[in-house]
Amino acid sequence: MTVLRLTELLERGERLPRPDRCPCEIYHLMKNCWESEASFRPTFQNLVPILKTAQEKYQGQVPSVFSVC
Repeated sequence: MTVLRLTELLERGERLPRPDRCPCEIYHLMKNCWESEASFRPTFQNLVPILKTAQEKYQGQVPSVFSVC
């Protein structure tokens, strides 16, 4: 996908699909970060505990379970 195509997609309010093997909760978090209205996006202060929990949950799992997001 070109940068131009991506820009057009984002301007229409669309977002990229969930990468294969990306946990749904991580994709949901990604989508929250992509909210067009800044006030609806999580703050870094909100993100830290969410990401720490995800790290603990998935720590030690086989890397092939995940794709690079």
